[in-house]
Parts: sequence; structure tokens; C-alpha cells
Amino acid sequence: MRGRLFATPGRRNIRRPGTIIPWVLLGTVAVGLKYYYSHATGDDLAWVLRPTAGWVARISGLPFVSEAGTGFVNRAHRIIVAPACAGLNFMIVALLTTGTAGLHRLTSGWMRLAWIGLAVLCAYPFTLMVNTVRIIGAIHLYSADIYQGWLTPARAHRMEGIGVYITSLMLYHLAVEYALCAVQRRSRHREAPVPGKTAPASGWTPMVWYMFVAIGVPLITGAPFRYPARFLEHGATIMLACALVFTVLFLLRLMLRQRHPAPRVSPAGCIDSHRIPGENNP
Repeated sequence: MRGRLFATPGRRNIRRPGTIIPWVLLGTVAVGLKYYYSHATGDDLAWVLRPTAGWVARISGLPFVSEAGTGFVNRAHRIIVAPACAGLNFMIVALLTTGTAGLHRLTSGWMRLAWIGLAVLCAYPFTLMVNTVRIIGAIHLYSADIYQGWLTPARAHRMEGIGVYITSLMLYHLAVEYALCAVQRRSRHREAPVPGKTAPASGWTPMVWYMFVAIGVPLITGAPFRYPARFLEHGATIMLACALVFTVLFLLRLMLRQRHPAPRVSPAGCIDSHRIPGENNP
């Protein structure tokens, strides 16, 4: 008898030892990438910096040359695609966001392991694409005549990067959720109907991972104590941006609920198209 592809609502599959292994693997990959990034040089990160600089050059028309130990440079416009621009932290957040979205739904051990592999494969090109957009935006922002007083090029660059990253993560998370829900609905046509209930909001997932990687991990390692003022400003900007995005999404969801009654959904967040026996469905 074929087992379920997706978890049954209300069942805590994580208690079984076989289901813990994929979570440990996901965490190990994320920690390994973070450790690698903290010790990598510009040459070590060429697999990320080179294609990013290439995409930026094709779109912007600005040529970049490789400089050992630095990255990819355009001296005429004072632009450097350095290790700090590699976007490895963003890749880690994208990996964790995608990984957690699938692991709490899938039940098959092999499917969970395959999902982690798919999450890694998708996180890489997604990071290149978003990082290219961020760098091109930063190039145009740097030449804008908007700087005075508190608004410096460095602060504008930080806010632009955080805004691009958070927005991209939210859209990426939404796309993954829709894809998983589509597969889950098709799978349920071959299974017994499962009563649903109102699902909690899952939009906070990428923001929590982003704050953990960008703020929590540095606090754990003690890195902020070297430049406390800079870290406080960076952390405050991230938290304010996340709060703003969360508030906008909450208000939009509230408006949609007032205009359209919420459909019955499963705890995984997918619309349950099955009628529930014993209930008066419209």
C-alpha cells in the first residue's frame, strides 16, 4: 500500500527518528555554508561572484575585470563586486525558507532528502538573479542626487539591499507555497478527504530566517562587539523593514478577509476542496 506523500493534518511526524534526519541535514548544509562564507576569499567565491558580475555587466553595460583577492572591479565607476556582495547569507535564508516549507509537509524520507537537494539547486540561481538586481539598483542609487544630512550613500545602499532581499524572499516563499499546495491538492484526489481548519499565517517564515541569519548568528558568534554602532544600525534597519513588510501583508490579508470570506484550508495552508461530511458546506 502506497504511503502518503504529504503529512496528515494534526500528526506530528517529526517524532519519528527517520524524519529528524532531513532536518539535521538541512541545518548542517546551512551551517556549513555559513562557515565556508566566513572564511572564504574573493577567489573562493568566484563561483558566485563571476556569474553575478557577468550578469551585471550584460545588463548595465559596465565591464568588470577580475582582481585576485578582491573580486570583480570596475575602476572607472568605482564599483567592486566583492565577497561582501556574494549574497551567501541570502542563499542560506532562501535554502532554509524552501527547506522548511517542504519538510513539514512531506512524509517520505526519500522525498524529504530530494526536497533538500532541490532547495539547494533552486537557491543558487535565485541568489544570482536577486543579487544582480540588487547590485544594478545600487549602481543607479549611488549616482542619484538624493544624499544630504542623515541619508548617506552607505545608508541608502543598506536600505536598498535589505528591501530587495526581503521582498524577493517573500515572493520566493509565496511561489514555493503555491507550488507545494498545487501538488498537495493533486495528491489528495487519490486519498481520503481530510477535514480542514483555518491555517495560521506562514508569511513570517522568510523574515524569521532572515533576521536569524543576519542578526542572530552574528550575536551568537560575538561579531557585533567589534563594531557595535554599525551592527545596531544594521539590525534596526532589518527589523524595521521586516516589521513594515509584515504590517503591509497583515493589512492586505485583513482587507481581503473582509471582502471575501476565508475558504476552508488545511493546516498546511492549502485550500481543501473536499466537502466535509456532517457540515453544511455552501
